[in-house]
Amino acid sequence: MSDVKLNVVAGSKNEQGWKNVTASNGAAYAYKYTGGGDNNGNQTFIANHQPDTFDIVFQGQDGSTYQFTEFNNKTTPSDLSGVVNADGTVITVTDTCVTVGDFSFGAKVGVRKGDGSAPDVTFDCDPVVRNRPGQD
Repeated sequence: MSDVKLNVVAGSKNEQGWKNVTASNGAAYAYKYTGGGDNNGNQTFIANHQPDTFDIVFQGQDGSTYQFTEFNNKTTPSDLSGVVNADGTVITVTDTCVTVGDFSFGAKVGVRKGDGSAPDVTFDCDPVVRNRPGQD
């Protein structure tokens, strides 16, 4: 399965594929996912099949400005789980592929302070994972 890449910029961006969000401090940010099964960051797996795993990484960013601070499963049942690596640059997502449906999860992104210390501003970036019925 193809890894998912996340591009984040400060401010709003009204171009195709970009989503504007408001951060915890009220500031505007925009994000765009690429990669995955549809090149928009979304993944599709076959339900009742073997579990699948993929990574979400930042595109064109070294981790000095943005980092992942947590993975938040927003759906029930909980087919999805995620682990953020120690430096906040990768989330490894595992889908048990048990249930048919569309699942949303929050990749919470933090904005590091100018001195590189831990983030004090956060916002969610929500791609979709689809578990479809069917055969390989």
